[in-house]
Amino acid sequence: MKMGMKLILVVMLLVSILFISNFSSQAKEVRGVTDDTIKIGIIMDMTGPVADNLMPYAIGVRNYFKYINDKGGINGRKVDVIVEDDRYSIPMAVAAFKKLVFKDRILAIIGLASPQTTALLSQIEKNKLSTITYSNMRTMTTPFRRYIFTHAVDF
Repeated sequence: MKMGMKLILVVMLLVSILFISNFSSQAKEVRGVTDDTIKIGIIMDMTGPVADNLMPYAIGVRNYFKYINDKGGINGRKVDVIVEDDRYSIPMAVAAFKKLVFKDRILAIIGLASPQTTALLSQIEKNKLSTITYSNMRTMTTPFRRYIFTHAVDF
């Protein structure tokens, strides 16, 4: 349980950093942010072969933002968490990514396993989408990737 709480705290710290880094002092439209809502996407295996390991992660993130929303949100904005099940499939992750970015217009993504993140690296960079991946492969951060964040040391 302690490890799960640490993971949630690390994710929330990273989300806070992502949230702050996506704003500038100039007033401008920020994808995924309105006067009353912030949209965050989760792409994760919820029903596939590694769902038993990953579903608690998604539930923890969702519960954390419920807690934040119950406390008034972030700067008065409620966080809308949109969960997409990729069933640990690259094609499903790509479809979920497109839906979240172009239809739902999210601010950031949490989740994505190593193969899915690798397949989406160019799209993440192209769309300037802050992404917290639970992959800890060295290729996620080396070379430096402006929009990719991991929650663990690489291997």
